[in-house]
Amino acid sequence: MKKGQITLRNAVIGIAIIFILALLFQWYVTKQGTAKQEAKEENLVFSDSEAIALRDMAISEDNPELCKKIVDSDIRGFCISQIAVKRNDGSLCNELGINRNGCLLMLAEASGNEEICKGLVEERAEESSLCYRTLAVLTNTPEFCSMMPEDENNDVSICLHRIAFGTKNKALCEKITDSEIKDSCINGYESSFVEAQ
Repeated sequence: MKKGQITLRNAVIGIAIIFILALLFQWYVTKQGTAKQEAKEENLVFSDSEAIALRDMAISEDNPELCKKIVDSDIRGFCISQIAVKRNDGSLCNELGINRNGCLLMLAEASGNEEICKGLVEERAEESSLCYRTLAVLTNTPEFCSMMPEDENNDVSICLHRIAFGTKNKALCEKITDSEIKDSCINGYESSFVEAQ
């Protein structure tokens, strides 16, 4: 092959590559424009300030459909969670996909409904533990601690420790199974009891 033929071949390949890149760029720009137009037609909200304003309006009007127009998943999730709590309606949480459990935790805390925690047991033990512990501490009900799935983190013992201090009930310290947490509870209770006198 001659030097002139190689240069011509390289030039043709270069032009073909540039042409293909131009077509891809045109396709990308058109696709972006179409996506933005579709979002405008659906009245989706992209900016944070507009999303927060829409969230506040949706919550005050008790309208989850407005929440769905918010693109930011965190703001949309908080919006729907607040309405679920307001309505005491866990089915709204199901619309949040991966953020569902956070919504259910908020609902359980607001309603004091342990049935919500039971639903979390099947899915994620640590979120179930958090749910029961939150209910136990909010309501000063040690029975919720015993509903927690037992694990290596001693969640039940920690839960009982918190309730013992919250209710000033030293007898709860005796129910703690972890020896270190039990000693801490008894010793801490005695020192706070002495200081309180």
